[in-house]
Amino acid sequence: MSFQNMGTTNAGVIASSAGPINNIFAMDAAGVASGNAFLTSELEKRDPLIRKPLTSVTYPRDIVVQTGGGWVDYVSALSVAYGLTGGAGNSPVTAGSANGLPIVQASLDKGVYKAHVFAVALRIMFQDMQRSNFIGRSLDQLLQDGVRLAYDKHMDQSVYVGLDEYDTTVHFISEEELQRDHAGLPHGGFVIRSGKTGDGSRNHIIEYSLKLDSNPEFTGSVLVACARAAYRMNKDGQTGGKTMLDIAPAYLCAQSGEELRAHLL
Repeated sequence: MSFQNMGTTNAGVIASSAGPINNIFAMDAAGVASGNAFLTSELEKRDPLIRKPLTSVTYPRDIVVQTGGGWVDYVSALSVAYGLTGGAGNSPVTAGSANGLPIVQASLDKGVYKAHVFAVALRIMFQDMQRSNFIGRSLDQLLQDGVRLAYDKHMDQSVYVGLDEYDTTVHFISEEELQRDHAGLPHGGFVIRSGKTGDGSRNHIIEYSLKLDSNPEFTGSVLVACARAAYRMNKDGQTGGKTMLDIAPAYLCAQSGEELRAHLL
């Protein structure tokens, strides 16, 4: 079966003519007057099954597609980059007579990215609507099935082949590379905090660094530590909602107090 590309023009009103359409007589006045409409209806057998084209797709297995967001053309993302004047090597080293300090500089950048907007419309002739009612199919169901089928086929091509007009490229990697470089979902970052003491003339900077081989594994360990703390706090008679700032580190760690004092102090 082949389909004609209807384009994006206004289809207007479609009027059927007398005589058979694909060997099925149209149910208009001319068709009824021919004497064949009643005979065709009598010989038809109701079949509730709609034959659909191939609907098997595999892109959700390989790439998770995040949907939603409304009708947008672009999305934006903010990122912060930090740098130290003179570099992080010799520059921060100072002596008693030093009167100059390197400056930590922060750069806030905004990236704008083209969004992937998918939009289609469904066109169905009036006599086809009547046939769908005859076999118990609503127009909404046909719309959902048709749009879903078109979307799945579109995403299947976008994931595995790419879209030439939009200059998208698909890169395939081996199972070995996937397990080595991507299976662990590594993650990292820096948090820099500054403050003052005394009369405000003393500046202090604390920097925290995070480098994770597996972000999911680390997150799971944090949840286990929080569950351990909740159990211990309950044994001590503490109840109610708590934040991470309300929990003493000793409640989170699996080691005893003696082990923590011996290895962390």
